Amino acid sequence: MTDKADLLQGPHGWKVVLAGGLAVLSAAAATLAIRATDPASADTYLTGAHNAAVRTVDGDLHTAAAGERLARGATVLTGVGGSAQLATGGRTVYLGAGSTVRVLDGVHQQLQRGLIMVDSREGARLDLDTLAGKVATAAGALARVETAAQLRLAVYDGSAALTAAGRSATATVDRLHQVLTPYGQVAGRTTVLALTPDDPWEARLVADLVAADQDLTHLADSLGGSDGAALLTAAPAALRTLPTPPVGPARGE
Repeated sequence: MTDKADLLQGPHGWKVVLAGGLAVLSAAAATLAIRATDPASADTYLTGAHNAAVRTVDGDLHTAAAGERLARGATVLTGVGGSAQLATGGRTVYLGAGSTVRVLDGVHQQLQRGLIMVDSREGARLDLDTLAGKVATAAGALARVETAAQLRLAVYDGSAALTAAGRSATATVDRLHQVLTPYGQVAGRTTVLALTPDDPWEARLVADLVAADQDLTHLADSLGGSDGAALLTAAPAALRTLPTPPVGPARGE
């Protein structure tokens, strides 16, 4: 039997040591690479919090603080007028007032109540559990999910999908569209996106879209007045497929 000392001190001892060291380094590098490419393993941090709290896995409740790392299973709660931001890699989830979100891992969260904006335009996808079913927002998407009388999924950029609880059918929502889903039922019909008036998250994340919507609203209001009749009458015939509506919102539309 060869003694370990003889093995290391022999003519090929340094090769044995080097090979062993390279094997260890290779295994460590492979582990790090897998972790780096697996978004589910990414940590989630609070990057902003106002009138918000964190409930730990053990049930302890403390005031939320920016920079705090959220362990898996931790829950973030916002109060009246409160807000919070959860950053996971390049993705940010914005919590509105009166919202409760539980962090399960880097790509899986649970919306128990309230509303959130999911900005995955520079981050990984997010799978979100809700009372109405599972919402899957794709990487590169910007979406809004809110609980009220019905669940509302609105998509500003990219796409998202909603699979109602207990159902197999999935509703896909593309950019600038939304869907309402009654709890315990299948998703409704996909419709054109409706912006929320004076919403701080939309004003921050889709400022160009909000500005364009305001411009169109002002134009419609102008056309709806008495001065709009002259403008519409003077428009090319190709743009006037129906008689000019009377003064009011219908003319502006």
